[in-house]
Amino acid sequence: MTLSLAALSYRFVERPIRYGAFSASTLRWLTPASAAALVVLCIATTLRYAPPTTALQQGIVAPRRAARLASQRNAQRVMVAGNSVANMLAGEGLAQLVTSPPSVVLNRGRFSCTFPDADQARFGDRDAGHQTIHCTDGWRHDVATFRPDTVLLLVGDAGVTAYLYDGIWLQPCQAGFAPWYRRGLDGAVAQLGAKGARVVLVTAPYSRYWGPLEDQRRSAESTDCTNTAVYEYVSAHPAVGLVDLARFVCPTDFESCRTLVDGEPLRPDGVHFRGYGARYVSGWMLGQLGLTVVGEQPASAKAVSLR
Repeated sequence: MTLSLAALSYRFVERPIRYGAFSASTLRWLTPASAAALVVLCIATTLRYAPPTTALQQGIVAPRRAARLASQRNAQRVMVAGNSVANMLAGEGLAQLVTSPPSVVLNRGRFSCTFPDADQARFGDRDAGHQTIHCTDGWRHDVATFRPDTVLLLVGDAGVTAYLYDGIWLQPCQAGFAPWYRRGLDGAVAQLGAKGARVVLVTAPYSRYWGPLEDQRRSAESTDCTNTAVYEYVSAHPAVGLVDLARFVCPTDFESCRTLVDGEPLRPDGVHFRGYGARYVSGWMLGQLGLTVVGEQPASAKAVSLR
């Protein structure tokens, strides 16, 4: 039930707000209406509430706190950057695992952000285009404060999004996109590796979200073109690492994507790694970085500051 409501909320509330589909007058009545609906939902769901196996957590998001903890533990410093896919994978997966040698994960994934930086973005043919949130905001400060050993950059599948840059709309698979994306990667590697960190690019698995199958296939084609730009960039820059999450989740094509692991959903909404699925994928990813998972964080270690 919760996942269904989350899907509906994304389709009819979050995505329209993100892309500016609501006017100011609409938002004035939508906000209190949404709040009232949430109260009703809370009352209904808490009547049969059971504690989830994994609480919604972000892990450590404050660079100074992460740096202090890493110094105390003499730990490897891992920073995760990207959009909401990176945020949830870091918080519910990477940050929940104990490794050897020890590691501290700084979660700097941002919800609804775009990479590379663009002036505007639009989703689908009917969207006129709207201002964007940049995934890169704050990276210089994060890196200077935390001084990571490794930075994972993961930008989840953006579907059929187009980006406005320097007066031109760019979309994956169209002329001009790959050079623009590579320039974005140049800037990202320079910023994220400014204090000596090894930058590791993570490919994006296909999203299996709700909507017509035709839209999902169009999204898959865009994902292929974006991942191709990543493969080519890593091939041309041997110092940059690669974690091929796309092929781990979807070994051959769109139809091959794994949906369950040990009977648990890998991505409950078809996009974000959550709970057991996040921890499973994170264990594999940490192994790619040379870190061995030896257990999960004890409950006391999960009560971290979200400031």
